[in-house]
Amino acid sequence: MTGLAGRLALAAAALAVAGCDALTAASTRAARADTRFEYRTRIDRQADRREMAIAVENRGAGLADVREAVRFEATRYCLQTFGSSDTAWQTDPATGDWAFVADGARLLFRARCTGGA
Repeated sequence: MTGLAGRLALAAAALAVAGCDALTAASTRAARADTRFEYRTRIDRQADRREMAIAVENRGAGLADVREAVRFEATRYCLQTFGSSDTAWQTDPATGDWAFVADGARLLFRARCTGGA
């Protein structure tokens, strides 16, 4: 691309990357516009940096909202570390949904960054 279209594409890409710095580990996220919930996540990197375990302390949110919080953190980690948000989640063979281990209010999910360098 050259000319104005190329400069616009470059400016849009620069803004998108700059926006990544604005992502924070704040403990309150809006899963939907009308719903907010408190949570805390922690990513444990494994020996293979693409592998991760994400622990979330669920404070009364539904499972869909918890999964969205976990997805957000995994996406941010993979994007910042490998340049791609592609993530493969460990799944429950019985349901085909993301598998997790529950320990009281703490849920542990496992995933792998699959894209990027």
